[in-house]
Amino acid sequence: MFSDTLHAVWRHRLRRHAPAGCAALASGLLVMSASCSHSDEPEPTPEHDVTSILLYAVASNNLAYDLADDINELLKGARNIDPAHADIWIYSLTNRIPPKLQRVVRNADGTPALETVKEYTRDTFSTDPSRISEVIADYIGLSAAEKRGIIFWSHASGWQPDFSNHQVPSEDSHLASGPVGGFTVNYSYGADQSAGVTDSCDIIELDDAIPSDTFDFIWFDCCYMSSIEVLYQLRDKAGHIVAYPTEVAGEGMPYDLTIPHLARYDYDLTAAAKAMTDYYFDRNQVITIAICDTSGLEELAAEAEKAVGGTRPPMIRLQRYSRPPNGPFFDFGQYSRVWGESRSEGDWDTQAFTQALDKVVIYKAASSYGFDGHPIDPENFSGISCHYFEDYDIPDDNYYKQLDWYKAVYPRYVQ
Repeated sequence: MFSDTLHAVWRHRLRRHAPAGCAALASGLLVMSASCSHSDEPEPTPEHDVTSILLYAVASNNLAYDLADDINELLKGARNIDPAHADIWIYSLTNRIPPKLQRVVRNADGTPALETVKEYTRDTFSTDPSRISEVIADYIGLSAAEKRGIIFWSHASGWQPDFSNHQVPSEDSHLASGPVGGFTVNYSYGADQSAGVTDSCDIIELDDAIPSDTFDFIWFDCCYMSSIEVLYQLRDKAGHIVAYPTEVAGEGMPYDLTIPHLARYDYDLTAAAKAMTDYYFDRNQVITIAICDTSGLEELAAEAEKAVGGTRPPMIRLQRYSRPPNGPFFDFGQYSRVWGESRSEGDWDTQAFTQALDKVVIYKAASSYGFDGHPIDPENFSGISCHYFEDYDIPDDNYYKQLDWYKAVYPRYVQ
């Protein structure tokens, strides 16, 4: 166990969720496998041989300083890209800085800088799906590119909903509500606290907000989004999704190291993910990450559905990736295998399931310990988490039954 002093250092570096800090951390690789505002709008970039990236960052919460650091890293990394083949955009807001869409441009001396292209009002939360759709549409209209990626940056809680109504309170109610207190709320994606309340975008809403056939990849630089429920819900939104099954530390993605791999025509997700894992391994810090090929998710769902009907494994036997108030989230691969292998009859096939899982998870890596201080067993690290569904008559489980994953894998419960 580490000292209380180091324990306290980790507490304030946790990102996207803020309960107590980690207990014990250990070094080493666990798993790594590869299978100035302007009124005139700029001309869209030429489409040929260009990869365009949109960073969608909601930092109107306790992450404002983290965002400032990450944008500085991004500009540093942009020095090492060819602007003829890359186009980088940032939508961001903090409690002090109103929402705006900016573009990475070049100063006269060639150094990267930010140019504000559009400013937005605060009468719509940045976690309202209508704002997400609006920003994406603005970005697409201004950035002609052959390939596109989007990075979602903020707090997050996987599939778990916050049931936000996206109504911005009046000034009087805002003042009456006082400051936002604590971190007991769930965040599906984002935590816009700019109006004195917390607003989030639930995963079904996020699915509706992201246009299909637009992005080549999605990267969630926030906690818990490498969840089978999230991945399957967004399977038609991008060819690849990069996310973390656990929390992520305060630094998030080291953008100076990853952007050179992402902002280029022949973008390389594996190289970017490896740069991130190496960064954390070198510092003996906790990291989990997976790259998922969404084209294999239908086959994986068909294999996972065959596990339903056996004896559900006890939670205590499963590798856990979450800490209260989020989750519990367990390893999806282990959960499915133990459940499927308990069936006395049926068509469960462990090898077929494993092959389907390997087609989806094309890269995964994890540190030796998670944020809860418990070891991460490499034999049971699939890179994806899942919910332990038990069908209680509670809001979260009723919401779970609306997810595409539930409908695909639990057909005996579907009316």
